Amino acid sequence: PSVSLPPHPPGLLGDLSSYFYASARYPMYEGALLAALGLMAGVAGRAFNFEGTGLNLYLLLLAESGRGKEDMARGIERILGAIRGQCSFADDFVGPRKFASGQALNRALASNPCFLSIQSEFGLRLKELNDPRAPASTSELRLSLLDLYAKSGKNDTFRATAYADREKNTQVVKAPALSILGESTPGHVLDNLTFRDIEDGLLPRTLLIECAGDRPATNPNAYAPPHEQLVNRFADLVATVMQLGGANPNPMEPRQIGLSSEAK
Repeated sequence: PSVSLPPHPPGLLGDLSSYFYASARYPMYEGALLAALGLMAGVAGRAFNFEGTGLNLYLLLLAESGRGKEDMARGIERILGAIRGQCSFADDFVGPRKFASGQALNRALASNPCFLSIQSEFGLRLKELNDPRAPASTSELRLSLLDLYAKSGKNDTFRATAYADREKNTQVVKAPALSILGESTPGHVLDNLTFRDIEDGLLPRTLLIECAGDRPATNPNAYAPPHEQLVNRFADLVATVMQLGGANPNPMEPRQIGLSSEAK
């Protein structure tokens, strides 16, 4: 589409964002950028550390119905499908789309401590999580999400929960890196927003971007496969992460990263 867009970020992140935008049915810059951030966080969130913490993210896109929010998940599936021949374990970096309780979330992380969860209608989920009348399983999930956000660093640990029924006890997880990519209509988030949502801390942990404006025309290049160069570069990242133990319950030493001069 012939519209003025902000530049895509540099490096592989920007290349993914550019691809997601160019191959979407309804190209949306905000959605392409968040999809790229979510995928990179889901893959690299545990294997790389910055100032003592991992790179996991909680992301939320707000856009009206019919705007093309589902293109985020479709773009991620295309890039994962393209590297399966080189990395059969690539799908491990995208986890469940929903968790029934904190206990279920803990078990998912115990078997796979680094992944991206792609969640539709996340605004409704936020409302459920922050409801003071929510059942115990939902309240437990909210507390787990709050705790997990800052537990992805090398020396961090997500502690176990003990129950009266020992079979329900959860496990200790070292340096879990949970990333969430959610999407919602603005009304499901903004119309129900209260001071409790801010005080509880889940929404402030979330990078929220709203896409306003009309839906663009259908993209004639929708669902185009990624170029070979992009596939190879992304596959190299996944292979590097696996070498660093990014999905291993007992990870190897993560790579420490610093700030570029531009970032400073």
